[in-house]
Amino acid sequence: MKRKALSILMGVALVGSLMLSGCGGGSADSGSEAESTEEAAEDSSAEETEDTTEDAAAEDEAEDSKADSAASSASADVDYSQAKVAFVLPGSANDGSFNTKGYNAMLHLEELGCDCAYSDNVSTDKQLEAIYDYAELGYNVIIGWGSQYDDDMKTAAEEYPEIQFCIASGTSANDTNLTSVYVSGAHLGYGYGYLSALVSKENKVAFIGANQGNQAYTDEVCGFIEGAKACNPDVEVTILYVSDYSDVAEAGETAKLCVENGCDVMFADISEGYYGMLDVAMANNIITFGRNADNIATYPDGCIAYIENNWGTKMEDVVNYYLSTGLLSGVTEVGFGTVVRGWDYVYDESHEFNPDLITDDLLADFQKNVIDKITEEGFEHAYVAEDANPGVY
Repeated sequence: MKRKALSILMGVALVGSLMLSGCGGGSADSGSEAESTEEAAEDSSAEETEDTTEDAAAEDEAEDSKADSAASSASADVDYSQAKVAFVLPGSANDGSFNTKGYNAMLHLEELGCDCAYSDNVSTDKQLEAIYDYAELGYNVIIGWGSQYDDDMKTAAEEYPEIQFCIASGTSANDTNLTSVYVSGAHLGYGYGYLSALVSKENKVAFIGANQGNQAYTDEVCGFIEGAKACNPDVEVTILYVSDYSDVAEAGETAKLCVENGCDVMFADISEGYYGMLDVAMANNIITFGRNADNIATYPDGCIAYIENNWGTKMEDVVNYYLSTGLLSGVTEVGFGTVVRGWDYVYDESHEFNPDLITDDLLADFQKNVIDKITEEGFEHAYVAEDANPGVY
C-alpha cells in the first residue's frame, strides 16, 4: 500500500495529527470500550472500537481454527436448556448503554431456553467473588461484561476448566476455556472501504478517524484501505485523523479537506464529532454511512447504511458453540464468516443498504467479493500503526 503526500493538509493546524510522514505498506466495549470501532459501529468501533472501549485488541491466531464453523449458530438441534448462563455487569442493567446491552443479551438467551442470571453494579473488588459464586452454583457459561474482567476471568478459568468463560469486548483469553469477543475493526473497515469504492464516481474516498496509533483504529483504517483497493485498485483513499472524538467543528473542517481533495464518499468513525462530518456531507451531496437509525433519517438520500451491533446474537453464538462443539477459546473476532456473528448492515426495516445507492448488481458484487470470499478464505491481517498514517493511498 503506497501513500502519497496530501498537499492540502500542509499548514492546517486545526486538525490534530495531520502532518504527513513516510509510512510502510500494509494492506481497522465494555463499560469503557473503544466505542469508536465497534461503538462507532455499535452505538456504530475502538464502546465500543464502546464496543469503541476504544479498545478492540489484537486478535488471536486460534481464530483460524474456528473459521470452519462460521455458521454454527444456525444449528436448530442445540438444546439451549442445557446452558446455565451468568452475566456479571460492571454497571447498572438500566444504564441505557453498554450494560443494558448485556442485560438484553441475557433476555435473548432466556428466550432461546437458557437458564440465566445476572449481577449488575459489580465493583472491581467484587468481580472475582461474583464469578466464583456463579461457578459454585453450577453455571456452565459465565460472561464478564467488559475488558475490566480480563484478569479475574483468566484466574477463574484456570480454576474451573470445565466452565465456558467469555469476556465481552475484552482482550484476554486462554487456549482452553476463556474467550474474548469483539467486533473486528479490520473486517468492519474492509466492508466500509469496499462499499465506498463501489459507489464512488470520482474514485476518491475518505475515512476520518481519531486516536492515531490505537490498534482498533489501525485495524479499521487499514481494513478500509484494503477493502477499497480490493474493489478498485485505482481508487484514491484519503485517511485523516482528528485530535478529539467529540469535536464537531474539528471533524467538520477535516471533512472539508476531504471534499476539497475531490472525495465523493467519506465516513467518520468517531463519536460526537461524526456530526461535523455529516453536516459537510449533506451540504456537499457526499455519500457516507450512518452510525445509527437517526443518521439515516437525517440524511436518507446520502447514507448507504449503518451497522447494528447485536450482542444477543454474539452471546447466542458463544453458547451455541459451547453446547454444539465444545469450549471456545482465544480472542474471537466478530466479522465476515466468523464463528461469532453479531453485526448487520441496516438501512431501514426492508433493506440492508440504501437501494438507491446499492443496486441489486452492486449488492451481488459485495456479497460475492466480500462476504462470501472472506467467509471461504478468511481474512488474515497484522497491521501496525505506520500502515495507517494519514495521507492519500
